[in-house]
Amino acid sequence: MIKLVAVVGPTASGKSALAMELAEKFGGEIISADSMQIYKGMDIGTAKPSKEDQSKIRHHMIDCVEVTDNYSVANYCDAAHRAIAKCVERGKVPIVAGGTGLYVENLLKNTDFSAVSGSGELRAELIKSAAEHGGEAMYEYLMRLDMDAAKLLHPNDTKRVIRALECYLVSGKTRRVRDEESKGRQIYKSLKLTLDIEREVLYNRINARVEEMFDRGLVEEVKSVLLPVRDRCTTSLAGIGYKEVLDYIDGRMSLEDTKEKIKLGTRRYAKRQETWFRHDRDIKRVQNAQAFEIAETFIYKGEVK
Repeated sequence: MIKLVAVVGPTASGKSALAMELAEKFGGEIISADSMQIYKGMDIGTAKPSKEDQSKIRHHMIDCVEVTDNYSVANYCDAAHRAIAKCVERGKVPIVAGGTGLYVENLLKNTDFSAVSGSGELRAELIKSAAEHGGEAMYEYLMRLDMDAAKLLHPNDTKRVIRALECYLVSGKTRRVRDEESKGRQIYKSLKLTLDIEREVLYNRINARVEEMFDRGLVEEVKSVLLPVRDRCTTSLAGIGYKEVLDYIDGRMSLEDTKEKIKLGTRRYAKRQETWFRHDRDIKRVQNAQAFEIAETFIYKGEVK
């Protein structure tokens, strides 16, 4: 099996910096697991690695698609598997880094999406039901059908609730059953790390990061990248910060209110990320110094302390 290190956790926790340090020390390449960094031009609002960092360490799964393109977890996993294979061919250590739990989980499990590919008709019907009855009703429906899948999702994350419903309705199997059936197809042996950070420190970092994004030109980025094509954007507009700035550009919010809304939305998102990763008991909460010791033992001996 291919050995890889995964650095996961909430936004602004320092995972990108840790991934860079691990890659530099152990000869690695970084495979991003961020559902917004895949979009070209969306740099500031996604806290994309700088060009300097990308020149030091090869990064994958960044700037892959146009902002008007739809992109699914299945698309991501297909491309990320290929990137990891090439990384290994070059004798490099694959380091997956990001906070999109759905990407990380399905990538490491090597999920077979062909078994739950669904149909356009079913998805359209579910989307229609969500519009008619509301996202909360769809979440309650999922709770009745597949409690394990529902526990991993936020009730307001209607898009992923619909996807979970689709998986169940197509396969007739709960998430737990599908996970059991997928055992034996594992292609990765992974070490999963997350930085241990206090909630107050994390939230202060988030607030400071939002201010920095505006100082760096987030409004100008939105005007340049999204405003001209906003009517054709779908999944790219799900990124926190972008739709809020569009409201500001349209005159629906003041600048200060826009900043505060983004800060609040990001803090809530970070909390949801923490909840997601807390369900994975294999993830080790570490300080920076511990991370290097544990990673060294894993990379060179294949052991997880």
